[in-house]
Amino acid sequence: MGDEVVATKAGKPPHGLDRFFASLYGKPVPGLAFFTLSLVSLQQRRAFPLRVEQVVRSEAEKAASKAKAEAKKSKGRMHHVAEDVRQELPISRRPVSPLRQS
Repeated sequence: MGDEVVATKAGKPPHGLDRFFASLYGKPVPGLAFFTLSLVSLQQRRAFPLRVEQVVRSEAEKAASKAKAEAKKSKGRMHHVAEDVRQELPISRRPVSPLRQS
């Protein structure tokens, strides 16, 4: 069985400190990520870890993540700009949804 765990970390930055998605918090958190491969015994109800590795994101993965975040942020800005422009229009010129035209 394989599982990834995120250990939150604050303070001095150790090797591999980055932002990883933690399902417990439902968002990316600063911390360290580890992937564990374990052999699970159903009779003994115990897990025996075979291998544990720290997950370290490459520079390419970090750049892709930043680009995705910037694209999302700029999309949000455009949405606010569109609402501001709509508010400046006179009421007779504002777009109306098809449901409200009747």
